[in-house]
Amino acid sequence: MASDEPQEPEDSGRNGSGGNESGGNESDERRPAPLVVSIEHDKVPRWIWRSIAIFWLGWIVVYLGTGAVRALRSLLIVLLVSLFLSFAIEPAVTFVIEREAGRTREADIAAARDLISGYVPKK
Repeated sequence: MASDEPQEPEDSGRNGSGGNESGGNESDERRPAPLVVSIEHDKVPRWIWRSIAIFWLGWIVVYLGTGAVRALRSLLIVLLVSLFLSFAIEPAVTFVIEREAGRTREADIAAARDLISGYVPKK
C-alpha cells in the first residue's frame, strides 16, 4: 500500500463499523451519506404560483387602500362628525314630528336650535 492515492475503507460505515473491523490505528470517522434529492418534475407546483399571486394581490390592495384612506382622511372625518350630529339631532326632530309639523322648516329650526344650545327636549 505504497500508492499516493488515499485508501477508502471497504465498508462505508453504514453498518456502524466504519470499515475498521480489524481494530487498527485508523480513526473511526463516519462520513455522511451524500444528500441525493430527486425531483420528479422540473416544473414548479401550481400552488406556489397561486400563493405568490395571492400575496402580491393582497399587498397591492393594502397599499392602495392605505393610500386611499390617507388621501380621503379629511372627508372621512367630516362624514364621521356628520353621522354623530345626525344621531344627536334625531331626538329633537322626532319631538317636532310628533307635534305633526312634519320634516319641514320646523324640524330644521328645532335641529338648529338644539345644535346651538345643546338642548334636547324630554318626553
